[in-house]
Amino acid sequence: MGKGSFTVKDFATEFILNKYQRLQLLHNSPKGKVWRAIDQDSNQKVILRELSRFNPVYEELKKYNFSICPEIYFYTQGESSSTVIEQYIEGSTLADLLAQNYEFSPQQIQQMLSRLCHGLKELHECGIIHRDIKPANLILQNPELPESLYLIDFDAARLLSGHKATDTALLGTRGYAPPEQYGFSQTDARSDIYALGCTFKEILGPQYRGRLILILNKCCAIDPQARYQNVDKLLKALNRPPIFQCLAQHKRNILGLGMAVGMTAICFTAYINYTKTEPAPAIPQHETTESQTETTLPSSDEAAPQVKDTTAPSTLSPATAPKQAVLKPAQNIIYPQYYANGNPLLSHEDGVYMPSTSSRVTISNQELQASGGHFPGNTPISLSITNPTAANLESPVLSIIYNDMAGISHTSLQLPTIAPGDSAQISLPMEEFACQEPLSLVVNISSPSPQRIFAKEMLIVFDIQ
Repeated sequence: MGKGSFTVKDFATEFILNKYQRLQLLHNSPKGKVWRAIDQDSNQKVILRELSRFNPVYEELKKYNFSICPEIYFYTQGESSSTVIEQYIEGSTLADLLAQNYEFSPQQIQQMLSRLCHGLKELHECGIIHRDIKPANLILQNPELPESLYLIDFDAARLLSGHKATDTALLGTRGYAPPEQYGFSQTDARSDIYALGCTFKEILGPQYRGRLILILNKCCAIDPQARYQNVDKLLKALNRPPIFQCLAQHKRNILGLGMAVGMTAICFTAYINYTKTEPAPAIPQHETTESQTETTLPSSDEAAPQVKDTTAPSTLSPATAPKQAVLKPAQNIIYPQYYANGNPLLSHEDGVYMPSTSSRVTISNQELQASGGHFPGNTPISLSITNPTAANLESPVLSIIYNDMAGISHTSLQLPTIAPGDSAQISLPMEEFACQEPLSLVVNISSPSPQRIFAKEMLIVFDIQ
């Protein structure tokens, strides 16, 4: 190769080949290859990443010495690829420790969360969103020392961009990535907070009912506006004494209880005043026998008293009557209902506006095998959109994003305008999708009309058992 044709990328490639020896392939995916390697000059272990795309996040990581992530020693980029040499962190991932049934105490969990909050604050202030926080990307150098926790693998990370409505690349891991990461809006610091909540809820286990669950549930809210808006607020909640945490989580109930007690006191006082001013009716002195307690029925010539029936007629017993949405047209809200196998996945009975939610659907492994790897015929996903408002729901669009091991698929359905009082019934084209775990479905309803849509975004996670 002549000197004139020797590019910077060629020089970087030759430098890496001469300096670093690949010892073990740790990970191989469409995103690239990750090797455990050794610096042949110093015998120092390193991580060598050969990425199939350009990722400017590693340039930013190299500029700073972030406390929560490995140091970046070397970074170079080509036309459509890049190479990273980074610090090798000795230790075990939280995924490995979970597989070994290692149990963390709530105190250790809180200390790890606090360390991550401090580290993520540094990253977020530099505009870096990790987008793939999960147990496999968290390494503890010593399980007994929560302060030895590191966040690794920034291959899915991105830099914040104020002019983009959605992320350019849909990356992340199902079960930890929030709904907005599937393409409905741009990810931000709240997306990492969502993944933190999912990760540590998994580590604590379903039996844990301590104070941390209140914090983690808030982290995992489907609606980004309902989560902690930044890691400072999450850290403040972690450091709040338990009694104040409880008061903060239940302040609405406490306020309601206080109002109820106040109203009861007012009513009781009014009753006492009334009994002081109104004399008690005289009790007749006749008919003091046991017949005093009997009720006299009207004769056939007398008109029976008219009693107002306040019980709504029902043809179904309480055990079989389905829950119906409580429609409140005055709130200008559209109420869709989602179904799996004909069973509702969502209840609107409280009538509270909620922009997004989630549900789980179980599929039998035997039925899946019988259907050749596609959704069984008895697993239809459908929804009904009712318009109780006074205006048309114009040109609604149903967007479907399906995520499985093969990748992410997009489908959009244009629906007809729904007039006031009308409903639309839609069956999702599940036959278009393969059924292989892990898999999830995000359904989004949009319209240019001004009405709000209750649960316009539904995340459905499928469990194969």
